[in-house]
Amino acid sequence: DWWYDEYDFDLGYPEGPAEQVVLQTTGSVPLLKDGSFEQELGANWLLYVDTARSSAQARVARDTDAVDGAYSVRIDIAATAADWQVDFHQRDRSLEKGKSYDLSFWARADAARSIGLASQKGSADWRGYGLSRRVDIGTEWKQYRVTFEALETVNDSRIQFFTGDRAGSVWLDGVDLRESPAP
Repeated sequence: DWWYDEYDFDLGYPEGPAEQVVLQTTGSVPLLKDGSFEQELGANWLLYVDTARSSAQARVARDTDAVDGAYSVRIDIAATAADWQVDFHQRDRSLEKGKSYDLSFWARADAARSIGLASQKGSADWRGYGLSRRVDIGTEWKQYRVTFEALETVNDSRIQFFTGDRAGSVWLDGVDLRESPAP
């Protein structure tokens, strides 16, 4: 129970867990290109399907079911594998060691599921650069935000969405990566 002494006022009990509120994002530069998918996908975003080592089958297309602009992206997974074997990503993104970054995006799926998020080197040895999470998404559009700290200063990071472990469709829109504001 919280008491506001200066005003002799009872604030009551918290209604939920504490959460970081972003008060200002001005000055923060977007680090991804075309996160609202208004341009053709091959220019900035790629889908990798590991058909050499798995039976994964998937395709990606722009879709007019969108929350940010006129288009979203829809990833259709027809045959499953490990989640990382269907990898929708943007490559060659710069990160600075020790800095925190916010990856925010809108997502939904045809059925409740989880997806993987990662930042990793864009070539062998494929080491991680700080982001490695699973996010549960539902069937309605919802905005998600994940904060991570970069482990290295690099300019070859892939920002990735892994969807290969379950058949169905996943929609993404409004994908944005920015340096986190000061707490």
